[in-house]
Amino acid sequence: MGKIITVANEKGGVGKTILTVNLGAALSIRGQRVLVIDMDPQGNASYMLSKNISEENPSMYKVLVNKDEKISAIIEHTSTENLDLAPSNLHLAGAEIQLIQEYGREFALKRSFTPEIMEQYDYIFIDTAPSLSLLTVNSFVAADYVLIPVFSDFLSLVGLNLLFDTIKISQENLGSKVEVLGLVITKYDSRENISEEAINLLKINFGGLLYETMIRTNVRLKESPAKRQTIFQYDPVCVGARNYLALANEFLNKIR
Repeated sequence: MGKIITVANEKGGVGKTILTVNLGAALSIRGQRVLVIDMDPQGNASYMLSKNISEENPSMYKVLVNKDEKISAIIEHTSTENLDLAPSNLHLAGAEIQLIQEYGREFALKRSFTPEIMEQYDYIFIDTAPSLSLLTVNSFVAADYVLIPVFSDFLSLVGLNLLFDTIKISQENLGSKVEVLGLVITKYDSRENISEEAINLLKINFGGLLYETMIRTNVRLKESPAKRQTIFQYDPVCVGARNYLALANEFLNKIR
């Protein structure tokens, strides 16, 4: 039975999509069957992974607003073996407006997971928008775990309490069983003293939730999205690729 992991942080620019796509790709290299669900109307994960982006193609918008539409109907195979995509586009922003008046609106995503999908994949990653919106709440309710990307600076700490409060509300008011799987530092620069200070503060506040593997600042990681490639397609021997393989190993050890 597959595990569902929502990648979330209300702060923008912390590397949610890069983490989702490259951790998913790293796990696929490790022989795991992975599905990435793009729940961000900006569709950045879809831009990186989809072979044929079009506003007319079936997307997560159709899944959320049509109760009879299942995720399996929109899944695309990517150019990475064992890595599939449920794409998004700008229409997804309209789904939130349509759902707001629906009964059980927080469960729209969860309803779309069929037993067949859960058996087909080992891990399902949900990439979210940088906001605590209804779409993000749907992602929490549907998930088994939340993975939180952070930068090693003090601004990344801002808003984490609000994120944890939203997760708690999902647990207490919506019956979600979601658990925080951990925090991953996605932009670490050992040359900056502030990085070490921020990491120490993260350790004090979040202890064992902080992953030991850190993704170091790497220009190849910045370049790969523009080429619409995972880091393993763009430069499989760079520091970023090695970091993500190490992160995949730690992820598997934690989740098992």
